[in-house]
This record gives sequence, C-alpha cells and structure tokens, in this order.
Amino acid sequence: MTKGMNRMEACFEALQSMDLTKYEGKWLLLIGEECVFADDSEQRVLEYATSRYPAEVPCLVRVPSPEPVAV
Repeated sequence: MTKGMNRMEACFEALQSMDLTKYEGKWLLLIGEECVFADDSEQRVLEYATSRYPAEVPCLVRVPSPEPVAV
C-alpha cells in the first residue's frame, strides 16, 4: 500500500490492475492488494477471511456479471 493511501483506495487500485473477467459474478477477498480467495457466496468469503486472516481488515468486493445485450 502506497504511503498515505487508505485501505479502500488500495483495494480500488488493486481492482483496477486485475483482469476481473475470470471473477465475474463472484465475491473476492482482497488482503492488501492481492486477491486471496473468490467464491459465489459472500458468506463463504467472509468465513474464509475470518478464519485465515483474523488480524486483517478484509476488503470484500462483488464483481458484477456482464449484462446481456439485446441487438
């Protein structure tokens, strides 16, 4: 995390540099600037975060699925 950057800014910056296509429709767990877990269930991601990273404040993000386009 860059000096002066808060946790949410670091999370946003990490997401900007990631290829999110493989995570469409999933919940992501970011610790620092790294995605350490992804799942369809927000509850499973939160449980993973609290069991594996109890001292960290996790960043949970849902990557939206692409909207179908009618032509």
